[in-house]
Amino acid sequence: MTSGSSFHKTLLRFHDKFLTGPNIAGGIAWLRELLWPGGEWMEPAPYLTLEEKVELAKRVHSKLHDAVPETLSSVVGGELAEEGVDILYEVVQNDIVLRSISYQLLDLILLEAFPDLKVELDALHSVED
Repeated sequence: MTSGSSFHKTLLRFHDKFLTGPNIAGGIAWLRELLWPGGEWMEPAPYLTLEEKVELAKRVHSKLHDAVPETLSSVVGGELAEEGVDILYEVVQNDIVLRSISYQLLDLILLEAFPDLKVELDALHSVED
């Protein structure tokens, strides 16, 4: 176990080591190359047929089941772990949930990069105004 101050120090060291200007610039360059390989917007992949979609869904579902660590299955029970994977699979198939998670992650990344964007609302003042 680690104490809170030790964890805080570790987190600060990680922040100082990895969240530097060159690392952030490298991440932006990687993202730009990912979205615009060679300076051109990437072409969309061809649409999948219904059979390909069904096959892909089956492969993803089985890979999710295979990805569950044995220790987790033994702790929570194999049947409960399988139910959890099934629920996770259903969640990631929902466009609205994925969009919401994506926006929340983007919000967290932007707040980490630009802490001045954070707005703290006082509930009393927001109701009175």
